[in-house]
Amino acid sequence: MARRSDSAAVSTMMVAASLFVGGACGSFVRLALSALQPSDVVWPFVTMAINLTGAFLLGFITAYMAALGPDIGVWRATRLALGTGLIGGYTTYSAFMLEVGKRVKDGQAAAGVAYLLVSIVVGLLCAMLGLSVGKAVGERRVRLNGASAEPKHRPLIGAAFVLFACVAIAALLVNRRHWQAGGTFGLLFVASLIGGLGAFARYSVDAWVNNRVHLPLPAGTIVVNLTACLAMGLVAGWCMTHPGLTSLQYLLASGFLGGYSTFSTASVEGAKLVRGGKPLWAFAHTAGMMAVCLVALLLGMLV
Repeated sequence: MARRSDSAAVSTMMVAASLFVGGACGSFVRLALSALQPSDVVWPFVTMAINLTGAFLLGFITAYMAALGPDIGVWRATRLALGTGLIGGYTTYSAFMLEVGKRVKDGQAAAGVAYLLVSIVVGLLCAMLGLSVGKAVGERRVRLNGASAEPKHRPLIGAAFVLFACVAIAALLVNRRHWQAGGTFGLLFVASLIGGLGAFARYSVDAWVNNRVHLPLPAGTIVVNLTACLAMGLVAGWCMTHPGLTSLQYLLASGFLGGYSTFSTASVEGAKLVRGGKPLWAFAHTAGMMAVCLVALLLGMLV
């Protein structure tokens, strides 16, 4: 019994560590890139680019790893570190919805709705493309190496983290004047760590919901993004009336809620439903999540 308990504890610790480290690193890259986006921009191109590339990458990783081996043991921990952690922390649904909500509230409803619809539709297409490319690359590797060859997780982890590290370094260098002129790098680092906690919370809530709610569509991500958008609206509304809480807003909204919510998973789940011959459920999943999350965010901002 002791050995089984120790094994379960190690497994749980591995999952928690994978999610936290991956989520923190993904959040760091997202926050470094987001600092490049002007606050008064009409179309939030940086957030859109982050979410669309994340949707493609998660689709690729999901299909590629599924083609190479079963989702167990170290291979599962690798998927959680890269997919749920790194890419999940890299993309954000709550900040995306906040950008939409602010434009609707400020009288730029047309721009906000256009940004919303383009991001959602193109995100689905990017996820579908990632799933197709990942499956093709994975199956080709299986043919070359043999079906019995054990998948190697270390090169995949190394390649993913090197890629994200290069993007983060490039973003920091391009925007070095911002950091030299008063941008607090320490706050960025702390927010990234909090984003890692958000990624672990997302995994926990998603698992808890999906173990109890059995629907033809994934309910966990809907609950995660719904609660994230409601909380984002509450934080944004509170900070509008308390201007001195900018740092706290950054830590909670960009850090924790940015890591907790996920655009990439929502896109990949919708793409899987389409590829699985369930377009109506895909529409219900995608459009339903979009609608309830926007309403929750606007309600939160009004409270």
